[in-house]
Amino acid sequence: MKKVIIIVIAVVVVVAVALILFFTLRPKPVVVVQTLIFGSSGDAVRLDPADVTDGESIQRMDNIFEGLVEYKEGSTEIQPCLATSWETSADGKEITFSLRKGVKFHDGTDFNADAVVFSFARQYDTSHFSRKK
Repeated sequence: MKKVIIIVIAVVVVVAVALILFFTLRPKPVVVVQTLIFGSSGDAVRLDPADVTDGESIQRMDNIFEGLVEYKEGSTEIQPCLATSWETSADGKEITFSLRKGVKFHDGTDFNADAVVFSFARQYDTSHFSRKK
């Protein structure tokens, strides 16, 4: 009986030591702290596309807003963005855009023709109700 107790105690000690070694000697996860440093020649004055005239604000807005069309990277060629295609009238005075489906604004509102018309109106009409301060 004495031998059984000694063996049980020895097994318990070995298991305890093994567990202690396992949890203390295993490699710790590496935590990498990364910092993004952004250099800019100035601050954005506004982030409202209808009311921006400075280059810094325009640069920021290019990263926030999408247009109906955009420049193909590295060129001056126009390619679709929120518009999937477009047709120009014979006299060149009208452009009809086909809009990308399933697009939502950050608040969940659908992107549609009404939103496009509203956006254009508030930019060219300085008396548009949305521009009154």
